[in-house]
Amino acid sequence: MPKLISEAYRAAFYGRPGPTFVDLPADLIQGHSENDSDVQEILDKIQEVQSPPKSAGDPDRIHQAAILLKGAKRPLVIVGKGACYARSENVVGEFIER
Repeated sequence: MPKLISEAYRAAFYGRPGPTFVDLPADLIQGHSENDSDVQEILDKIQEVQSPPKSAGDPDRIHQAAILLKGAKRPLVIVGKGACYARSENVVGEFIER
């Protein structure tokens, strides 16, 4: 059970974040069991899920891409649906205007 709970948290935070569902018995949720030490043992085994790694591009390649875009006469900018989900219309608009 501790592994399943950790995996549910990991699935919720990593990649495309979203909800997960783990159905637990009511006595466990309420912290009661025929053997309360079982509940504490399960809780103690649940490991904290680390924050997802931040992806970062190579600064030299990013700089080179920026120079190429700045010098382009008619650059094509393709924006995916993720920009809409992130509500980044203003940031994308500012990028295009520059």
